[in-house]
Amino acid sequence: MKQRIGRLLLLILFVVQGTAFGAEGKVLIPQGTIKAEFDPDSPTVHYKELHKNRSTRNVLNLEREKPWSLPKAASVQANGVDTLKILGLRFDFQYEDPDDPNTTGRGNFDFRDTLTFFEEEGHAIDPSPHNRAYFESHFEALDRFYRFVSEGKLVLEWEVYPTDPDSVYHLPRPMAAYGAGSDIDEIIARLIDSFFVDCFQLVDTSEPAITFSDYDSYFLFHAGSDRQNDIGFPPTQADLFTGYATRGDDREPLYVDGGSTLVYDALIMPETGSQDNRATALNAVMAHEFGHQLGLVDLYRTDNFFTQIGDFGMMDNNGFGTGIDFGFEVGRAFGTMPVYPMAWSRAFLGFVEPVVFHHDADITLVAAEMVSGGVEIAKIPINEYEYYLLENRQVEVDGLTTALLADSVTGVIQGPVYYNQVNGTKTFTGEYDFLLPGSGMLIWHIDERVAATEYQNSGYTLFDVNRLQLDPYHRFVELMEADGLVNFGGNFYAGYGEQEDMYYAGNNTSFTPNTNPPALGYNGVNSHVYITGISASDVEMTCQLDFDHFTPNFPRRAGYPGIGISPVAADIDGDGLTEIVAVSDKNLLA
Repeated sequence: MKQRIGRLLLLILFVVQGTAFGAEGKVLIPQGTIKAEFDPDSPTVHYKELHKNRSTRNVLNLEREKPWSLPKAASVQANGVDTLKILGLRFDFQYEDPDDPNTTGRGNFDFRDTLTFFEEEGHAIDPSPHNRAYFESHFEALDRFYRFVSEGKLVLEWEVYPTDPDSVYHLPRPMAAYGAGSDIDEIIARLIDSFFVDCFQLVDTSEPAITFSDYDSYFLFHAGSDRQNDIGFPPTQADLFTGYATRGDDREPLYVDGGSTLVYDALIMPETGSQDNRATALNAVMAHEFGHQLGLVDLYRTDNFFTQIGDFGMMDNNGFGTGIDFGFEVGRAFGTMPVYPMAWSRAFLGFVEPVVFHHDADITLVAAEMVSGGVEIAKIPINEYEYYLLENRQVEVDGLTTALLADSVTGVIQGPVYYNQVNGTKTFTGEYDFLLPGSGMLIWHIDERVAATEYQNSGYTLFDVNRLQLDPYHRFVELMEADGLVNFGGNFYAGYGEQEDMYYAGNNTSFTPNTNPPALGYNGVNSHVYITGISASDVEMTCQLDFDHFTPNFPRRAGYPGIGISPVAADIDGDGLTEIVAVSDKNLLA
């Protein structure tokens, strides 16, 4: 009885916080963060997705020299604001009678009232009822995240069907018929050839109000949880995997709209990520999977799911290495918000245009979350294939306590806010790096030769097949860990990232060919890049960039010119010395 009263009081507190301050939402104040368990013998990401090819649809209409190249500056600026339209579809399965112990739930959506949900589940993360408004709230949160990280360049619009609040489309088979499988090929076949096809054909034949060609992206929401969140209490090995699914060229084309629209891809998502007495929100995984829709590739190893950049990037472990304690009975909650895409991902999507430094310079980097006209990503070429990207990432940018705001009706977390407890105002801050392992400067090493490499004589590149991080000693994206200890990516794994991996005064303030880690190209080639004097960790961080002046005409070509490099601007002062300038791709191409 005491336990029940205590849980009711916690729920009442949660609800009163929301209703006392109007329809803006309910405030969830973190009581602390706790790192997730980490197994060094199995250093996998939390969301172990099925292997898939990258998206080739170019929904952002960006021009590139190569599929893996950063976009041409002219196309980024010509685009303006991209508005993408999303179609969300809700499906349940044949009711399980008796209950199948290998699946989560019994095949139907959870329409319990919020109080019953809280009483039975012990938390208020993505609470039921999981009706139409619930999924619309998740799209609102997804839109808010991408508006922040794209700096207003990407806007999402959405419609959720069926339009009746509690109606769903009924698939012809039970959940296990779509999710079970003894090996990876069988599992993929069931998802792509059965679930995917059944969903689109069912809606195409039963919902005349929908014209699929009106939309840029499709979300297939299904009843129950997913395979990634099955931690074995009890095991539910017939749950469906969550992921961005592509049908590819090796399958029979799927047409809708009377045969006029080809469906190539969709996102498969559960109604909830919670199961096994563990609270998991959909926010982080939705952002990751939609990143694939936009064209991003995974930055973990897609052959064994081993983390490569940990919680420093949305396309790797995405903040799942840390849970937030809200005081719920089940303990910490995971996936409540994604972290920012790392520097290469933001640049690849055209969200941020890197400033290219070809000459000695003093560099000031503003934090990724800051609204500023300053340099957010510095690009330092090594040769025509390789370059460094520098960025400033901060857990906290305004010095104020970060809280999370949940929708007052659906309970879906909408994003990080500053909550003024004096007057009750709540302001969205964009501080999605709240779950980052630390604060400071990150230095990334990119090698486009990896992306261009053919995969196992298949005729496809490693970029095409989304297998860019396979070689632990030569990856497409590598974090230069500031403490000199390779905690992920090599043969030793120690977690999903640490504060000491970041550069700042008091830790490591230099990155040169003679430091640990060294500023070397792959195969030990001297990069001739000297980054020194890195400042204290703050919303603005400074450093000095120097090049090895014994190397004329830097950067120099390395091997056969298979990949183009931006032209180098070299201004000569009257005294014959090279002027110290920083130029962006935009200026170079103008």
